[in-house]
Amino acid sequence: MTGIIGDLEVNKTLIKQAADSGYAIATDLADWVIQIGASFS
Repeated sequence: MTGIIGDLEVNKTLIKQAADSGYAIATDLADWVIQIGASFS
């Protein structure tokens, strides 16, 4: 888990857009990430 968290890159703009769009739970956020074509890797 440390390796995952240590290498995590946060896109603050995308997170703010998601929060402002009403994506409140993790599955909603995951759906949104896929919709915009972002990668989970």
